[in-house]
Amino acid sequence: MTLDPTIARIADKLAEVRRRGCSCFGAESHGFELDAPLDDAEVTRLEAELGVALPDDYRRFLVQLAARGAGPFYGLTAPVSWRDHLDGDTPVPDYAARPFVWTPSTPRDDDTWRTIAATLDEPLQGSIALGTQGCAYFTVLVVSGEARGRVAYVNLDGGVPFFPEPPGFLAWYERWLDELLWGHDVGWFAMTMPGDADTLTAAAGDGDPRRLEALRAMHRLPHFEGAVADVVCARVEDPDPGVRAVALSAAAKGGLVARVEDRVRTLTDDGDPGVRLAALRALRNSGCAWVDEAKRALGDGDDDVVLWAQRELAKEKALTADAVIALLSHDSARVREAAASTAREVDDARVLAPLLERVQSGDPAETLAYASAWVHVKAGRCTVDERARFFAATRARLARATEGVVPTAAVRALGWFAERGDDDARTMLRALCESPRGFVRFEAVTVLGEVGRGDDDVAVLRARLGDGEKPTERTEYHGTRSVAWTVGENAKRALARVEGRREG
Repeated sequence: MTLDPTIARIADKLAEVRRRGCSCFGAESHGFELDAPLDDAEVTRLEAELGVALPDDYRRFLVQLAARGAGPFYGLTAPVSWRDHLDGDTPVPDYAARPFVWTPSTPRDDDTWRTIAATLDEPLQGSIALGTQGCAYFTVLVVSGEARGRVAYVNLDGGVPFFPEPPGFLAWYERWLDELLWGHDVGWFAMTMPGDADTLTAAAGDGDPRRLEALRAMHRLPHFEGAVADVVCARVEDPDPGVRAVALSAAAKGGLVARVEDRVRTLTDDGDPGVRLAALRALRNSGCAWVDEAKRALGDGDDDVVLWAQRELAKEKALTADAVIALLSHDSARVREAAASTAREVDDARVLAPLLERVQSGDPAETLAYASAWVHVKAGRCTVDERARFFAATRARLARATEGVVPTAAVRALGWFAERGDDDARTMLRALCESPRGFVRFEAVTVLGEVGRGDDDVAVLRARLGDGEKPTERTEYHGTRSVAWTVGENAKRALARVEGRREG
């Protein structure tokens, strides 16, 4: 068989990829190898089953090169899997022949997805699966509708499909081979504009309408040298703030920040918050001095800038108690929550008082403030009055445990007080072992097993041995959690710990 010129070129490039020993995400599943092609009659039979003719370039690939194997992400799937996962639990006989309603011009927002998908039996009708990208993400080929012949990236959990460039299966596949041979990062292949370093450099020039897309694509380049470096540094001065922000990110990736450091520092005061944040990140990621700029950014008018500065300063152990105290009274609930969490890392007793104010205010930061306050109380960074206030806050949180999220930290804090001789705490802990809430009982039994010693503690745990509930709960920050044991099984283990301690 005489190969189509494009197919022949692709075969040669794939052979060169193997010769060079290239690697990429997903390659372990296909090893850059292809299975045998199909004969024309077999493809015709498959088309009859689908009820639609395949796009010509993909058909030529199947007949002249391979049925499955090497390809982007985890490779190309076999024809037997073309409809896998795409047509739901109840297959639709004419699924592939129905028009794929999504096009490159469809707005990619959640409202558009929900509105259009609600009108369809199967939102991804008119496509076949080319391969998986991992999790719920798939590469599909559109076989019916306005976008017929286009490759698209879909999420089975929902969302308007993304159409990579260039259009057409063979062009998409050859781009993958080209970028491998150029040394590009192809982890999330074809999510940016196509092109080698020269093409991207030209597109990133002054006034080019695609300069933002070109700069994004440059993040995949293996080296930032010569003209590439020059254009990235020039775009840091671009009049468009979006371009400036992406150029700053590219400069950091390419090791170019030192070359334009003075300008980058100026941009930490840019009028656009996205640019300010990008400039701060560029300094931080490039090893340049950045702490002073980040401390100033704690007073920024944009929440994202403040949150970044707070987080990075905390990592650097450069966030002061005064800064945390101020942030705990910030206008933004997001900032207050972050400050409440960060406060546990600050070795300064002064932060406890404002944390207790957050705990008692009904603020969205209450849960995080409570957890951080406990860290300070356990460390002894508290006055007698503050310790009493924390215990009162613990009692209040536990009193609300009959509804909503189980305050696990409060149960454990109660155990901490009980272990230090607080009879009220021990009495409350025993009472919680009989709570109507399964998870409260489970947590209380666990803690009593850690601190229990007396006959009353043993009696409470023995009373729970027949408790067959295996509880689940909704958590404030991590969805729903469950446990592997029943309350009774947990009580048995807790009782063994207490009795072992008593015998010792």
